[in-house]
Amino acid sequence: MYKVDRILGLDDIDSELLNKAQSIKIAVFGLGGLGCPALLYLVSGGYKNFTLVDFDTIDESNLARQILYKLDDIGKYKAEVADREVKKINPAMHNHVVINRASDEEVARIVNSNDIILDCTDNFDARLKISRFAKHSNKVLISGAVIRYEGQVTVFKNRLMDPCYECLYGVNNNPLENCVGSGVFSPLAGVIGSYMACETMKMALFDDSQLVNQLHIFDLKQNLWVKAEIKRNSKCTACN
Repeated sequence: MYKVDRILGLDDIDSELLNKAQSIKIAVFGLGGLGCPALLYLVSGGYKNFTLVDFDTIDESNLARQILYKLDDIGKYKAEVADREVKKINPAMHNHVVINRASDEEVARIVNSNDIILDCTDNFDARLKISRFAKHSNKVLISGAVIRYEGQVTVFKNRLMDPCYECLYGVNNNPLENCVGSGVFSPLAGVIGSYMACETMKMALFDDSQLVNQLHIFDLKQNLWVKAEIKRNSKCTACN
């Protein structure tokens, strides 16, 4: 059995609570710069039930940020390689791997069948779709993004009167830029992906976080953290 001992030294976590948390089902959309470190820390923390979603294949340019992959993996599907690599940490894992471009129906099914959703994608339309299904299913959504020297993380519990990702950005206000054109400081993906893993564990253990309905922005170049409250938008079509 895969064991995690050091976390049990914390005063507010016992074996019963930890075992319950580790049994939850987690969907990871996007196995790139954010999904790789987030998944690694969650698997190393004893979490073992994942749906891994990514239709992309590994390119040499990915290797600086996407730390699950090696030169020998170029051309292979990210989700399949990620599944293979994390099972070296815990062979008893139960993963469902999705390598096709998921339809609306499949995204809805994936969201509905998991307890916590990690959005590690870099596509705005995909983010809106994932958020809408999470909102409609009242599922916890943890969203992260990185560009240049800036990263951000937020947690949505998606209860009835809570705001959602679409309240924050709307459908016509794409906040994402392309890493190829704008660049990204590679270790920043590790910082934000690890932060997403922390928030996932906190939600699994305690069903709460100080980051719920808060946007946390990290400027790595200036070493500044900024937090902003996310409020429900009366014009949000997903919430109304």
